[in-house]
Amino acid sequence: MFIADTPDAFRALFADKLQHMLEATSETGGVGAFILVLANSMQDAELRQRLEKPLNEAFHQLCRDIPEALPDDASVFLALRQTGLDAFSTWESREARCWRLNLNPLRALRPARAAG
Repeated sequence: MFIADTPDAFRALFADKLQHMLEATSETGGVGAFILVLANSMQDAELRQRLEKPLNEAFHQLCRDIPEALPDDASVFLALRQTGLDAFSTWESREARCWRLNLNPLRALRPARAAG
């Protein structure tokens, strides 16, 4: 048995779990969980729109009272504070010969050590 009966049910469950994770992030102050939800919200415009308000609320809360975080998470969050969330679009993709290219703008914020 799969986690959901249909692709639409899976997408709804995925979005629900991300929103729950984000709500828990607001309560516990987890920068890493916030970044994870933000990155996943960028998969498509519908998901991003659904999570936009809770993401902004959590972001502003974290900006007011920045908790301790792992170095990589702290680095990404600092960059997010400088740019804001609106600077990042959903994932983009295109075909180039036999390749399918995907662009995830948030990945540019990852520290070189982790991306290397």
